[in-house]
Amino acid sequence: MATQVLPATLVPPAATDVATNVTSALTSITGGNTVQFPNIPGLTTLLISVGATGGTIQVNVGATIFGQSFAPFTAITLTATTIYVAGLFHSALESSITGNLVSLVTSGALVSSMAVLQFQGVY
Repeated sequence: MATQVLPATLVPPAATDVATNVTSALTSITGGNTVQFPNIPGLTTLLISVGATGGTIQVNVGATIFGQSFAPFTAITLTATTIYVAGLFHSALESSITGNLVSLVTSGALVSSMAVLQFQGVY
């Protein structure tokens, strides 16, 4: 199993005549890999486009900031040819083991592309 680190794509506030195209932000994910990404709590979401074969993802913290082990969360089932949004992500999901990245494990059968989107706030 390999690790794929996804970059974050900044999504600016929408204007009345502009929308952000995030197609180029999608990264092909190899099933069975661990996916890691940076998190800004309250602003980060994960866009998941599932291809011909569904599968699961499972957030895996690994250890708390105090080094205590932490069991993975329940796996989330993703259906083929469906688009999902996961998040917002809490800072407690970041692990010092991963360099303060959120980490999730994908099932071996999953065919997908993912994008990490960080939304700018509107004030």
